[in-house]
Amino acid sequence: MIERESGDVTELLDVSISRMDVLDLLRTGPLRRAELESDLGVSKTTAHRIVRALSDHGLVERTVEGYALTPFGQVAAEEVVRTRRTFEAADALRPFLDAIAAVPFDLDVSQFADAVVTTARPTDPYPPVARFMELLAGSSTLRGFDTTTIAPIFVDDIRREILGGMEVSVVYLPDTAAQIADAHPEELADSMASGNVELFTSESLPFGLALFDDRIGIGAYDTGTGMLTTFVDTDDPDAIEWGKALYEHYREDAEPFEPRV
Repeated sequence: MIERESGDVTELLDVSISRMDVLDLLRTGPLRRAELESDLGVSKTTAHRIVRALSDHGLVERTVEGYALTPFGQVAAEEVVRTRRTFEAADALRPFLDAIAAVPFDLDVSQFADAVVTTARPTDPYPPVARFMELLAGSSTLRGFDTTTIAPIFVDDIRREILGGMEVSVVYLPDTAAQIADAHPEELADSMASGNVELFTSESLPFGLALFDDRIGIGAYDTGTGMLTTFVDTDDPDAIEWGKALYEHYREDAEPFEPRV
């Protein structure tokens, strides 16, 4: 059994994390120092110092093809890159983590590592809704659940998409469903009668969830204004399967909504 001082391991971690960019570059194969200089945008002296530090810790070795990861360096590179992706995903999902922890299906946050994160700004609160609308326009189906209505400036756009033949199945809070029905009673009744639109109500929903043809999106809202503040979406297959299971769970417990005409 190899024994190391805790300081040695800590130093090794520090080097691996601080030079994650180099380890990531070398995961695809050896690179000559000139290539490292170009890819990193550093001088010859700096590149030499970097590879020397990594070599001293057994992470990189010099080969006939250039600088390459050692077997240990390959493992270290995979782990630090995976950890970075997990941190990035957790940061993207930060507004949702408390709610996600309470739902009945566990989520591997790394599934959202490549997600598109759209946030509202003080001077422009609408980018998250605009991103939702962009994905909606490119999809033939919409399933999910939501805790609020769409911002007024997008009402006409979303009505045209959802009530214009798209296959829709959404669970709303009762008050939200009633607001939608009161605003467009005849259009909603016609769409539901055609079978294209299904609406359900539930007394408790954790956040906004949207399942498009090939993406999943989740939305966080300002509790005071009801505005969509963050929308995070990805095409990761496992994330989509998680979303489908979550949708089915809330859909099964929901009540069918019957609009009044």
